[in-house]
Amino acid sequence: IMGRQKISMRPAAADAADTFGAQIALARHERKWSRSELAARAGVSEPTIKRLESGDPNVAIGNAFNVAVVVGVPLFSASATDQLAERAV
Repeated sequence: IMGRQKISMRPAAADAADTFGAQIALARHERKWSRSELAARAGVSEPTIKRLESGDPNVAIGNAFNVAVVVGVPLFSASATDQLAERAV
């Protein structure tokens, strides 16, 4: 049985993960929530919050999106959402 391979991040993707993590941390601080409080609200573990805030690319995308929604970090720009809606028509 093979273990999970470590993700080799391209520089722009690594920057995006770092920025996303910083946005999560900032939004959490603005709400005066601890990591454990955000974890409980989002249904994930406290270590997952810590990893997400540090830009770890191995956090499951579903967990990352759930945390972002709970803390109020927008997932996509309005223009990207509009483009997706136009494609669905």
